[in-house]
Amino acid sequence: YENVPLVKEEKVQSSGEEEITTMDSLFFLGMAGVFMMGLMWPMIFILNWNGFETFQMPDQFQWEQILANAFLDATVNLLVLIGMAWSSALFVSTGCLLSMPASVLTDVILHNYLLPPVAFAGMIYVFACFALLTVSDFLIDYREKGRYDSMP
Repeated sequence: YENVPLVKEEKVQSSGEEEITTMDSLFFLGMAGVFMMGLMWPMIFILNWNGFETFQMPDQFQWEQILANAFLDATVNLLVLIGMAWSSALFVSTGCLLSMPASVLTDVILHNYLLPPVAFAGMIYVFACFALLTVSDFLIDYREKGRYDSMP
């Protein structure tokens, strides 16, 4: 993996004496998947066997929805890890917060969902915080290097 620039032993976060690397993050996500497959999936068969929850195979449309959701989830996890490798965890987590106002605005546009004015104030607050974080990152980089490099 050392030839792949995104998967390298780069420090992501330091917690006391122990450093958390990108490989540690990937290992954590992989172990979460192993846990789900090994411990949670058998619960489907146990619940079906005792009659508490009836299991039914998904139809064609539901399989398409499941696969689309799995693909989008994997894409988001990959992009978050890439974002943390290229910038900071604070920047990425603040950027992820932008998904909430974006989804609300999508509901407003597509489904004519009406929001109270306080919700718009909250969305403006999230956008303003992300903009301030971006500007402060630009100014810190400009002060340290005398110029702004868009690529690391």
